[in-house]
Amino acid sequence: MLGLEGKFDASSGWLKRFKKRHGIREIGIHGDKLSCDEQAAEDFKIKFEQFLQKEKISYEQLYSADESGLFWKCLPTRTLAFESERHAPGHKISKERLTIMTCSNATGSQKLKLVVIGKSKKNEIF
Repeated sequence: MLGLEGKFDASSGWLKRFKKRHGIREIGIHGDKLSCDEQAAEDFKIKFEQFLQKEKISYEQLYSADESGLFWKCLPTRTLAFESERHAPGHKISKERLTIMTCSNATGSQKLKLVVIGKSKKNEIF
């Protein structure tokens, strides 16, 4: 590829020393950081536990479902940079994604099958 003869097979130690020698390090590519109200979360946890006891709802009966986007053509969130660089420029997230939904009860004894939703190339009505 570079016009060099022979096979180049670098070890992880070689890469580590190369990065140190040339002042290259791995940094995160991030957007905004979100904060949370820890006291409000703790208060909700106590009230929710009281509600479960009052309504006689067991953890076997308590289900949680969550959906998440899988950006299968997304760029990495980490990159290599010189030690003098503190931040890396961001990038636009690819719009191509799948939506995945998981659902199980609180004890984990019953897990429903994954629901995967994609986008059809043609608009179809079912």
